[in-house]
Formats: sequence, structure tokens, C-alpha cells
Amino acid sequence: MNKLIFVLILMSISCNQTNDISLDKAELVEIDELKTHSHKSEFLTALFRVDQEIRNNEHENNIITKFGYKSKEHKEVRKANSIKDRKNYLKLKTYLKKYGYPELEFNYDKVGVNGIPYIIGHTGNVSEMKEVFPIIHNAYKNKKCPIDDVVWVLSEMYESKHGELYDMKTNRFTVEQEYKELMIANRITIN
Repeated sequence: MNKLIFVLILMSISCNQTNDISLDKAELVEIDELKTHSHKSEFLTALFRVDQEIRNNEHENNIITKFGYKSKEHKEVRKANSIKDRKNYLKLKTYLKKYGYPELEFNYDKVGVNGIPYIIGHTGNVSEMKEVFPIIHNAYKNKKCPIDDVVWVLSEMYESKHGELYDMKTNRFTVEQEYKELMIANRITIN
């Protein structure tokens, strides 16, 4: 129980530190000027690369080794990474609201398209995930994205809210079963 409370407090502090981050005019213009499918694909791929650089951060590992986990230096790196995650999410949200989910028939780079649910999930903010969830859910319903991507976002929502993974209570289940249970567990209804 103490671990759950600690995780929730840590997530709340992290979110509060980055909630005042917004996109600047140049970033909004960059998104606005994505006119071709090729440019949109490159944009999404770049977002996912940033997302993965944050997760595979050799610099953070070196800081932990040198100064220790949760040291002042480590907290500074974590804050910088949270800001990068927040900016990345805001760029993706702006993109999705303006252009919708990518149409795969236009040869979008799969790396960029596959990164969409990860960027959404890495916000760690349930209300923000719920804000863009209808877009990814609609893409699933229109066969633009796999159910696995929707389930991943639902799972991240649940984990962010409860501080633990959702327990399916069985070792054998289908992704469709997981989808249904996570929709209920996250109290999401979409008509």
C-alpha cells in the first residue's frame, strides 16, 4: 500500500512539474506546415525516436552510476526527460487533432505510426490519455490500427491511475478479452 501511495505521489509531482509546458509558436507552425504524407510520416517517426531516446538514455544511466538514484543530478535529468515527454505528447496530440490517425495506404513509416500509442502512454497522465483515446479507438474501429495499440494505451491508463498493471485473473486470455476488461476498468464508454 505504501508503495502505491509513493508511486501516485511521484506521478503527481512529475505531472505538476510539466503541466505548464506548452508548444511554442514555431512548434505549432511546424505541425501546421505538414502538407505531404511524407512530411507527416517523418514528423511521427521523429516523435517516436525522441520517445525512445528518453527511454534508452545512456546519460541518465551514467548520472545514476556517478551520483546515485534520486540524487539531485538524477532528479534534474528526470525532470528534463519529463519535459521532453510532455512536449512530445503535445506535438502528437496537436497532430492527431489536426490530421487524425494516419492512413496506412499513404505509406507512412511504420515506426512513426507504431509509436503513437507509446507516446500517448508515456504521458503518465490519465486525463490526457483519455483526451486522445477516442482518436486511437476510432482508428481501431476503422481498421487503421491494431487492437494491441488500443489495449496498450488502456493498460497504461490503468497503470497510471492505480500504480499497478491490470490483473486479468487468468493466464490465458485473448487481446479482445483484455480490451473489454480494460475498457470497463478504465470506465471508458464510446458510442
